[in-house]
Amino acid sequence: MILDAPTFKLNLTPEAALSIIQSEINRRAYKQWEVEEIRLIYVPYYIFSFDVSAEGTAQPTGKAGLNANTGELDEFTPSILERPLNKIKATDSSSESEVEPTNIPRNDVDRVASVKIASSVGLKKDNITISAISKYYFPFYRIWINVGGDSGNSYTVNVDAILGAPLGVEGISPRKRGFEEDATIVISKLNTPSGWVELFGTLPKLISGGSGPLKEALSSKTSRWVILAAVIVLLLLLTFRGSSVSNNCSADTGFVGQKGFLGLSPAPIIPKVASDGKRYVDVTCSFVDNGNAASSACSTATLQINGVPTSIINSTCVYMQTPSTPYYGKITLAWYLNETPQATASSTYGIAYH
Repeated sequence: MILDAPTFKLNLTPEAALSIIQSEINRRAYKQWEVEEIRLIYVPYYIFSFDVSAEGTAQPTGKAGLNANTGELDEFTPSILERPLNKIKATDSSSESEVEPTNIPRNDVDRVASVKIASSVGLKKDNITISAISKYYFPFYRIWINVGGDSGNSYTVNVDAILGAPLGVEGISPRKRGFEEDATIVISKLNTPSGWVELFGTLPKLISGGSGPLKEALSSKTSRWVILAAVIVLLLLLTFRGSSVSNNCSADTGFVGQKGFLGLSPAPIIPKVASDGKRYVDVTCSFVDNGNAASSACSTATLQINGVPTSIINSTCVYMQTPSTPYYGKITLAWYLNETPQATASSTYGIAYH
């Protein structure tokens, strides 16, 4: 189907999208879940730049997306355009798909977008300037799932068919696990590098005592140190075993400053300000599996201020269906100023990857 605005070549298959959702469901400890339906949907968006001007207040600028079907603001879609992607003018010919209608005409975007942004920053729409408006169709796999069996709940989630980002999964509440389930999951995570990344992200909480049966098991200081020592030994064994996956992460263009004198010091990270006042940095991670089979991998980014890690952490995971082919994951670090009280006007920002 020919479209009235550019779209993008699909990078994900429906099977890969379902694998990403399966990983999210597994992380929430559900044993039963069912896919009720999956559709490829092309969603129209207006991507635009905005400037905010008002005396005595912060004056954020940036880019945002406006869903041309629902009228909702979106911060994710503009970041897709920073990737080297293949633009096309038609839907994927090998897949059955739907195209959502455009309910907001082009000549009404300035008014709708300025009202939406003004409302989010608490100003009048006259203080908002909208420019550089472009329309695109972004492909998503929309998936209807039932989680928890007959007595469970139904959810609608989306997987970006370009980068593989799951959207809407935050509405699925984790299920509480028993001690035996926790132990089984920890052992299974020790078999993969990505499992170690996730495991060590939650290890401090585990060592501090956990909850329920797990808290009782770790109530003894001696038992906690025994468990920690065992984990460290297993980590060393895994480190020397190696991995067929190579990955590289870096902040996107526009978030990186100039290198220091003679280029000897690393370039600082320069956060941008979103319409809601949040500071944010977009990161792209590339993954290549040099093995012979499909696999998945994860990377984690931690915001640093003056070289000291903060609590601002986020991760991305990708499913690599084809070996030796690059896949890309997206990480956005976002925070309000009150979440980084140690930051000052002269602070230097950086990002640590693992």
